[in-house]
Amino acid sequence: MSSPSTPAAGPDGPFRGFPPVWHPRCRVLVLGTFPGPRSLAEEGYYAHPQNAFWDVIGSLCGFDPRHVTRRERLEQMLSRDVALWDVLERCRRQGSEDSRIVDPVPNDFAAFLPELADLRAILFNGRPAWVLWRRLVTPSLPGPVPPCLVMPSTSPAAARLPRAQKVQTWVEVLRSLLG
Repeated sequence: MSSPSTPAAGPDGPFRGFPPVWHPRCRVLVLGTFPGPRSLAEEGYYAHPQNAFWDVIGSLCGFDPRHVTRRERLEQMLSRDVALWDVLERCRRQGSEDSRIVDPVPNDFAAFLPELADLRAILFNGRPAWVLWRRLVTPSLPGPVPPCLVMPSTSPAAARLPRAQKVQTWVEVLRSLLG
């Protein structure tokens, strides 16, 4: 498991994302678009307290994310064979809205995906991640990929679904994929 680190950048970037959190037996890969300002500042995935992602992982793994460290959250996630990364390696962006991303550069999935021999599915944390994947990543992939599912965004900015419903939907899908 690698630990995230981000070099200093100007207020609009360019920003560099985090390395993937994974092990070779992961069966599900969760992809966001790119870390928001709070996550970049705290050097950790989904650091904004209103983001429901860690509630999802806590519900899946049986822990309260408010009472465990960032490292323990990642270890619990990996214990359930869930990997985590972002579609983008770097970009420029004002604020946290994905619609404000410019100069996107994708991560190297052609090299990464073969490392996940047991991968059953890729879950996108919101539609923007999937759109960037389709536009920037799929044209460069040498072969087929596992099924891809667009999940409700866990971001507080995506308010179409109540938080509890987002968590329930994510947990149901993850449990069905992980058995």
